[in-house]
Amino acid sequence: MFAYYLELAVRSLRRSPGLTALMVLAIGFGVAASMTTWSVFRAVSGDPIPWKSSKLFVPQIDNWGPNGRGSDGEPPNAMDYNDAITLMRDHRAKLQSAMYQISPSIVPADASKHPINVSGHAVYSEFFPMLDVPFLYGSGWSADDDTQRAAVAVISSKLNQKLFGGDNSVGKTVNIEGKD
Repeated sequence: MFAYYLELAVRSLRRSPGLTALMVLAIGFGVAASMTTWSVFRAVSGDPIPWKSSKLFVPQIDNWGPNGRGSDGEPPNAMDYNDAITLMRDHRAKLQSAMYQISPSIVPADASKHPINVSGHAVYSEFFPMLDVPFLYGSGWSADDDTQRAAVAVISSKLNQKLFGGDNSVGKTVNIEGKD
């Protein structure tokens, strides 16, 4: 059977070499595109911190009851404020952090510039060592800063570039919605 298909391919090549080359090229590009897509998918769907993932847990509390569950039958992904604070106060894990999304406006020191809308997460001090968060400048804050509700923030390198020109921003002031 293979010999028959090989003979057909040779006849097609002799009859119209341009069209045959074009078809071989199209199949080659298709295979290359498929393999590239598969490789990218595998790279981005991998475990970002494999040395710790077996020790990281996300609690779920079913505070909505059986009627409030999603279509998959699972409890909600996020817990309410009281449950999160109670878990933080109980401190049952070696490292733990509540986390929620925020999207404040940053007011630049230069009054001629418009406020910058950013998005991020509010976390506790143990978030940074728990997930091995890398820092370009400085470090996370301490547990005492959490207790005293210190006005501290970790900013991205992109925001650092906008506000401070990429310089070391440790110890500098950022105006977040009117609060330094």
